[in-house]
Formats: sequence, C-alpha cells, structure tokens
Amino acid sequence: MTNRTAVATLVAAPLLLLAGWAVMKLAWVPYSHSLPWTEALAVWTAGHVFYLAAYVAFVPVILTLGRLVSEGSGTGVKLASGALTALSLVGVGGFVGQMVIDLAVGFQAGHREAMSAVSAGFKAYPGVSVLFYGLVPSLYLAGIVLLVVLAAVLRRVGVAVALAVLLSGVLIGSQDVALMTAGTVGLCLGLGALALALRGPALSPSPS
Repeated sequence: MTNRTAVATLVAAPLLLLAGWAVMKLAWVPYSHSLPWTEALAVWTAGHVFYLAAYVAFVPVILTLGRLVSEGSGTGVKLASGALTALSLVGVGGFVGQMVIDLAVGFQAGHREAMSAVSAGFKAYPGVSVLFYGLVPSLYLAGIVLLVVLAAVLRRVGVAVALAVLLSGVLIGSQDVALMTAGTVGLCLGLGALALALRGPALSPSPS
C-alpha cells in the first residue's frame, strides 16, 4: 500500500461514513413514512451504499494504522498491533454484513411497514444478530481508536490527533444522535489530521 493510498482512505472513509449518517438521519428518519416507497427505498439504498463504501474504505485505514504501530517496534507491540488490527477488521466484516442484510431488507420489503418483519426474518437465523447487529460490528472502531492511541504512546502520531480520535470513538459509542454526529465529524477531523501527517516521511511507501 502506498502512502498516497493511505492518505486518501484516511480522508475518504470517515467522510463516506458521515455522508451515510447524514442521508439516514436527515432524509430517511424524518421522511421515510411520508415518501412514496420508491423514493424512500432510494434514500435507504443511498444511505447504506455510503455506509458500505465507508466500511470497505476503512480496511486500508486499519492496515495503515497497524503498520504504523508495528514497524520498528518490539515483539510485544507487534503482537498487540496485529491483535487490534484483526479485531478491527472483524468489526468491519460485521458492519459490511449488516449493510448487505439491510439492503436486502429494503429490496424485499415492498413497503416501509414491512421492513421490520423482513428484518426479523433475517435476524432469526442463528448468529446473525450477534455477528452483524451486536458487539462484533463495534469492534472496528474500538480497534481503530486503540491503534491510534498506541501510535501516540509510541510518538508516531500527535497527542492531539489521538485525543480527537479517542473522543470521537466515545461520542459515537454513546448512541445519542447529537453526540454520535459530533463524534463522526470529529473522526473526520482526527483522521484527516493524521492523513496530513502521513503526507510527510512518517509512513514510507511499501512494496505492493
């Protein structure tokens, strides 16, 4: 992965996450019951496509952070970095699965009122709720936050960046709409600042 790819995904991933959040909270939540189903489905689909693109973009972000922590470090740090990277990637897999299921719910439902029943049908399968709607998806952000904090402890990212990402993670995990919105914006700023730092020599290109 090149430095340019790392910088691009650090910027793109949280922005795509914010776009999906905006579509769902500003268009789907207030208007889905009043819109014709075709328009409501388009909003639902657009929001989830943004989310899906965001979580896919977070994969190189996580790999970049893991590499930033592990390169030049001792065995213990490398093991911790590997574990946090794997943990975060598992969380991404959970969210990707959740987005695919939600998209399938929208296309199968036929109208807004049928979505809950269709969703319940998917969640009735063993493991679906835990893997895609429970603790597992949240691991992606926990892994990212801990990797950034560890990088700050190793003095490979600034303390301000680590604090911004840590606070953003706490706000997003609050489940309060206003705080989650602030946290998502903060994540954009924190990872954006990290992207600016990585434009320098801090993370040299690696062989593809």
